[in-house]
Amino acid sequence: MTMTTANDIVNSNFILQIGVNKKVFHSSEILFFVSENHKTYLVTDKDRWAYDKPLREIEKTLPNLNFVRIHRNAIVNLDYVKRFSKRSPLVITMTNDQNLTVSRSRRQEALKRYENFITAKHSPARMIFSKVVRSKDFASEKIWTRRDSKVRSAIETIPSLDLTERQKLLFLAQQPQAVWLGEWNRDIYADLSRLMRQANHSDSVPIFVIYRLFLREETYGKAIELSFVEDYLNWIRTIANVVGSSKAIIILEPNALCGLANNEDQDQVNLLISLLRSSIEILKQCPKIKLYIDAGNPNWLDAAHISIFLARAGVDIADGFALNVSNYIENDRNIGYGEEISRYLGGKHFVIDTGRNGRGIQNPDEWCNPDGVGLGSIPTLDVKHPLIDGYLWIKPPGESDGVGPEGVAPQDGMFWPQKAIELIDNWRSSSN
Repeated sequence: MTMTTANDIVNSNFILQIGVNKKVFHSSEILFFVSENHKTYLVTDKDRWAYDKPLREIEKTLPNLNFVRIHRNAIVNLDYVKRFSKRSPLVITMTNDQNLTVSRSRRQEALKRYENFITAKHSPARMIFSKVVRSKDFASEKIWTRRDSKVRSAIETIPSLDLTERQKLLFLAQQPQAVWLGEWNRDIYADLSRLMRQANHSDSVPIFVIYRLFLREETYGKAIELSFVEDYLNWIRTIANVVGSSKAIIILEPNALCGLANNEDQDQVNLLISLLRSSIEILKQCPKIKLYIDAGNPNWLDAAHISIFLARAGVDIADGFALNVSNYIENDRNIGYGEEISRYLGGKHFVIDTGRNGRGIQNPDEWCNPDGVGLGSIPTLDVKHPLIDGYLWIKPPGESDGVGPEGVAPQDGMFWPQKAIELIDNWRSSSN
């Protein structure tokens, strides 16, 4: 198999061009790199691929915890080590049953690195420490309330609203809600810089939703061009650069992971998972953010299924996962679902979108602007449940889910005053 070019888009990503096609590997998929007969090969559990860079350059781009150089001709991923032999020379057996020799000069370092890797991977202190830090640095924080929201704009520009309706909408405008970032942000640097200045000025924590993959039914299975991958990760880097050392809560890509369950193109599934993991690695370079990967809701995938996707996408690097984004499922069901996912993931925390789940939903298939729904729990980061980092209004209440089959609602994301007032009225009646 001849490779013409190979360029890294980001650290830990390896892009191979095979004829007219490109294949993306994340470091987490790679068992080892080996050099044979002056050629470098990238080895996965299913195949072996020629790669055009020497091991000394590859070594610089790999995560220090997972990868170790065991010989001048081999670098292994410790996550795929099956066993160490007790003979001399030391031999490592990988999970694909291939044996690799450890050079005498690297024997002690390889054994020490493997011991540290196993200890770090399974240490219960990591989870305990994360809970202690959370309770100190975020639970008491004030969530940012945007002053130029769509709700305030409606209050100021719609003359047909009466006094009571304006008062209801004003209540809604005074609650902190997430700001969604997507392809509509033509200049993400300028837009996000302005938002961060406003949040920092008010000494509060903003919530941002990163939403550019759009994995809804009408986009499942569509080819993803390499140019989009490059553009997307540059976009993510810009977000990370703007947020910098400020505090922020970020919800990553609603619909993306759950949408993979219906995607039969495994190459595309692997690419998207790699893209999400790379995004998390970039964003978590911001020291004060809390990052949650969207995990859908109890009506979508079972807990075991979504947990596998979350683990592959890098939930170990993130702060946890988000539930019920843009949906209407009541807290009790989301909490049970979140607890089950957390058990699969070693105690990971989660947040719940409570903006529209105060009364639940009668028919889970009617997710597009259903009738009879109401506001849920008021946004807060101070939740007594040990695994819940916050009740958040991630989908701003009153924003349309889409035109729908009857065509009476506004387009997705547009503010709909009548629906907002209905949510408020139903919240009040349900809380009496």
